[in-house]
This record gives sequence, structure tokens and C-alpha cells, in this order.
Amino acid sequence: MESARPRALQGRAWRDVQRQKIASRLAPNDEDARLAFVRVVIDTNVLVAALRSRRGASFRLIQILGSTLFQPAISPPLCLEYEDVFRRPGLVTGYTSEDIGDFLDYFLSVSVECRIHFLWRPHLPDPKDDLVLELALAASAPYIVTHNTRDFQGVDVLGIRAVTPDEFLSILSSTKL
Repeated sequence: MESARPRALQGRAWRDVQRQKIASRLAPNDEDARLAFVRVVIDTNVLVAALRSRRGASFRLIQILGSTLFQPAISPPLCLEYEDVFRRPGLVTGYTSEDIGDFLDYFLSVSVECRIHFLWRPHLPDPKDDLVLELALAASAPYIVTHNTRDFQGVDVLGIRAVTPDEFLSILSSTKL
């Protein structure tokens, strides 16, 4: 059964995602081994920006969700933060509560859940940024995609890079085969 199409993903991008999902199910095992996902943690501000405007890199990143290029990592605390932020009145206009729910359901369906067993707090000034960092460490994600890269200064010593959506898209395009 095909999942409901989130309103934020319409037209060609949605069809491409669906084709890639079907192709990934039909691909032989050796092909699957070649297509390695890059795990990434996507900060809440990127998802908000993607739903507020269809013009930026955040929206382009969301359009390729479910592709073989990257896989978002999610944890229960980050999921709760996403829901809390998206349920704030007036933050994302033009979408109903059902649209937001569908988008979050789709996002979670293409993400990998990672449980955080070790806390690294306090490492960053903001505790909500700490939960993003802890998820990146638990998921072995080399990138945190955020618009607030300043908030993640010093994470490079842990083997993680905080990058903007545009920088992450450039990284993805440079690593294509």
C-alpha cells in the first residue's frame, strides 16, 4: 500500500521518490551494497524552512528524501521536538494539521531510528542542540544539516560536520558516481 503523498512533495519529485523506493526494493543485493546511504541528522530549522518556502536548498533537500543519496536519522526526543515545533500556531502557514502530520509521517518513514544510550551533555550551549549532536554520534552520522552552524561549533573534534542545506547538497552532488 502506497503512503499518502505529503502536500509539500508534489508532482515530479514525489513520482521520482516513489520510483526510487520501488527500484530499491527490486535491486539485486550487490547493487544495494554499492548504494551506501549517508546518514545525516536534519535540524528542525531546516524542515521548517523547507515548508515555508519552495525556493531554497532546504526544500530541495526535502524533495530528495527517500532517495539513495542520504538517510535521515531520528530519535524519539528529536521526533518530539519536530512535532512540538510544527504544532505551533502560525509557524508554517498554508498547511493544515493533517498536512503537517502527513509530512512528519513520511519523514519518519524514510528515516532510521537510533536510540541514544550515552549522553554527551553539556557539550553545546543549547540543550536542544545537544540532543541533535547526541543523535549524530549515536547514528554515526558524519553531518548535521542546520541553518545555525554557529550553534554547533566544536563538533568537528567528534568527527561531525555542521553544514547548511546548500553545503550538504553540494557534498551529495560531488560524491555521486
